Amino acid sequence: MKYALPVYRSVIAKDLIYSYRLTQEQVAKTMKISQAVISYYMTTTEHQRIS
Repeated sequence: MKYALPVYRSVIAKDLIYSYRLTQEQVAKTMKISQAVISYYMTTTEHQRIS
């Protein structure tokens, strides 16, 4: 369960950015997390986050 929430957030963030053309800042504000976290989600793979 520890890894489930970040994985879901990552999928949602990527979907908002690619499908709705939102910026990382807009997604971060909407999801109430930092832009740095969104950037991390966008640049790392799921395997890298879990390891």
